Amino acid sequence: MRPIIFLDIDDVIAIDPSFTGITVYDALQNDWTTIDKDFWQQLFLAEAIESLSLLHQRFFCQYGISSSWSNYLTQHQIKYAFLCSSWLMKVKNDKSSLP
Repeated sequence: MRPIIFLDIDDVIAIDPSFTGITVYDALQNDWTTIDKDFWQQLFLAEAIESLSLLHQRFFCQYGISSSWSNYLTQHQIKYAFLCSSWLMKVKNDKSSLP
């Protein structure tokens, strides 16, 4: 059985108050392909992503989102945010277990 990580986002891996679920929601209301690459790379704290990546590599975790982000964003949109962030580089070969 694979472990499950219940992940809060705001003030945990997205610590910059400029990047909230609502900010991501607003950005995704436009054409997703035109969003600046820097936006995605600044979205999550690099150290937190590194820690999650290590856990993912070691335990092949599943993820549950226990965040206000789920009030604004669909599962697909949250997954897209993770895939566009620096986490994409860390777990690019395994997209199935991302939130």
